[in-house]
Amino acid sequence: GLGDKTAIIYATWDFKRACLYIEAEQTLTNRDAVTSNIALLIKTKSEHLWAGSKVHRYVGDNNNGQIIQDLNIIYNLPFVGTTKSNMSDDPQRIGIKQSMVNDLREQVKRGQVIIHPDCKETIGNFRSGIWNKNFSSFERTEQYGHFDLLDAVIYLNRNVDRVTNPIPDTFYWDRQQSQIKSTAKP
Repeated sequence: GLGDKTAIIYATWDFKRACLYIEAEQTLTNRDAVTSNIALLIKTKSEHLWAGSKVHRYVGDNNNGQIIQDLNIIYNLPFVGTTKSNMSDDPQRIGIKQSMVNDLREQVKRGQVIIHPDCKETIGNFRSGIWNKNFSSFERTEQYGHFDLLDAVIYLNRNVDRVTNPIPDTFYWDRQQSQIKSTAKP
């Protein structure tokens, strides 16, 4: 949050439809980007979006390990650091970042990423995000800064659990059994 924005994206993975729904966005800058403010925003927005539901995981940029640790321990928010394997300053970094961008781009083209219309800055990041001259990160612009919301979605996309089926194993069986019983004559 110092110089760049602290971007917060709220999303849900729809397992049955294989879609990532970006539901809300928030950004903080400079002095507002302190752990207590971040925690308050996240708790308030999460309760608004998913009242009564358990949030299984929050993903944070692991460059701010202390903030992630504070959010876990002090504010009881289940944060994990994003996976950025081979994201150091070595030459392979460029290929991995481009690969992550391309993966997200392909999912958007297939209609597997849906952004709520109220997420205007995220939509703007998607439409305007451009590489710097070295293709190592995004260019800085006056309107969107360093495209932090786009980066947040890129890392979110990489951390979505697309494999774990949230539907209980017995759901369909129980439903079939109740339908069979309701049509049976005594």
